[in-house]
Amino acid sequence: MMEWLLTPISGATGHAIAPWAALHGRLMVLSWSFLLPVGMLAARYFKVTPGQDWPRALDNKLWWRTHLWVQSAGVAAMTLAVLIALENASGAGGAAPVHRLCGWTAAAIAWLQVAGALLRGDKGGPTEPALRGDHYDMTPRRVAFERAINRSDGSPSPSPSLRPASDSSSSTPRAGCPRRLCSGGSR
Repeated sequence: MMEWLLTPISGATGHAIAPWAALHGRLMVLSWSFLLPVGMLAARYFKVTPGQDWPRALDNKLWWRTHLWVQSAGVAAMTLAVLIALENASGAGGAAPVHRLCGWTAAAIAWLQVAGALLRGDKGGPTEPALRGDHYDMTPRRVAFERAINRSDGSPSPSPSLRPASDSSSSTPRAGCPRRLCSGGSR
């Protein structure tokens, strides 16, 4: 049984692969099977860590730094693997065209994710002294970003009430700001 499982799909007794293809494969496995999932898990599950004085200590940067560095390493490994294949793969037949299409699609999605992250801006919020930031008070840049994203995924556009704050001393809450935090008065 094990011999049958280890036999190449072609049925040939030997299985040789070019060194560049082996490196390409190893980098892609490292990127997509280890680095990128670990970076996603860090962002999802490590915002509050053991030993953190929660809720007094709210802005734990461990999850963010882990997410940023591990995701960056994953995209860098994927990009290097793409460049290796681009330089060496030519004229391959069989399933190569399908593999190439799937690979370019996955790489384009990963690069679009990075571009979206770079365009998003900072988070702002209650940990920032001035309570300013694209995510927190819907600056014009954030409103444009939200409208573009909502139109592209079929969701309804944001309501006209999502306008940037013009004055932080205003007694009315800023759009995108929870009423209990931004209802004016003392904080």
